[in-house]
Amino acid sequence: MFAGALAASYDGVPRTTTDADVVVKMSRKGALTNLLEALRIAGLQADDERIQASLKSGYRIVTFKDRKTPFTLDVIPSSKKLEKKPSTILGLSTFYRIPEE
Repeated sequence: MFAGALAASYDGVPRTTTDADVVVKMSRKGALTNLLEALRIAGLQADDERIQASLKSGYRIVTFKDRKTPFTLDVIPSSKKLEKKPSTILGLSTFYRIPEE
């Protein structure tokens, strides 16, 4: 689901940032491997060692840089169920984090 400025813009006043924040459910075995592969296919720099270090730090936000633009993607891994609001972006079904979260 989308979080951060993108989600806040959906429910409130739009603002521009150079990143997108997404929450990814990481409760099943192999989820990290699947995520890394999807990010690489999308053209993002996905370094497994950097991800592992970030997760072990307790910060629990991993930033991925796009290879061709100045944009980044912040992935927030979560193993718990979070409240979300269904919507669409560019015609694709997705979810946004609710403001209360």
